[in-house]
Amino acid sequence: MKLLIKHSRGIKLFCCALLFAFSATSNAWLLQQQGDLNPNKRLTQYIIDVWTTDNGLPNNGILDIELTRDGYQWIATYGGLLRFDGTNFQLFPELMNVNGIRSLIEDAGGRLWIGSDDGALINYKDGNFTFLELDEELLNTSITSIEEDSDGKIWVGTRSGMAFVNEGRLQQVDHPLLAQAFIYSVETDNAGNVWIGTSGLGL
Repeated sequence: MKLLIKHSRGIKLFCCALLFAFSATSNAWLLQQQGDLNPNKRLTQYIIDVWTTDNGLPNNGILDIELTRDGYQWIATYGGLLRFDGTNFQLFPELMNVNGIRSLIEDAGGRLWIGSDDGALINYKDGNFTFLELDEELLNTSITSIEEDSDGKIWVGTRSGMAFVNEGRLQQVDHPLLAQAFIYSVETDNAGNVWIGTSGLGL
């Protein structure tokens, strides 16, 4: 079982089958009051909570996690989008027709960007979901990664190439290397570079 570590104010460890939260005390569910994991402690010294379909998850496949500034934990699953307040999971019926939520990111303006396995790109703000229009080349393709650069531009990696949000539309990057590349991950740096991890084409 492979664990992935993601840092976002708290520390979460998750795998493809289960959702874990580590806490130094039984009252803290994400170490927000305790700080980061102590490197001098073994993981067995922490309390581990496990959530599955037996206690709140719609599906045991956890694909991404995003902690937003309002303190909610958003969870992307094959069974839909979840919001966790530390006690309860909320499933959003507005997205039940979307085939698998795969990627999440909160932008500088507080919008949550949501990418799905069937090519839907959605943003959520103030209780409202907005579905963006897509270029024809990007229809029905999996959105694998979403990233915001220092200028506020949203970059999107898909299984059918690299894309970006332009005036409310997801537009494919017109570049011979990236037009049909399988993009696994996207990251930006402080120098304004966009780093793109691909399947078979390198970095």
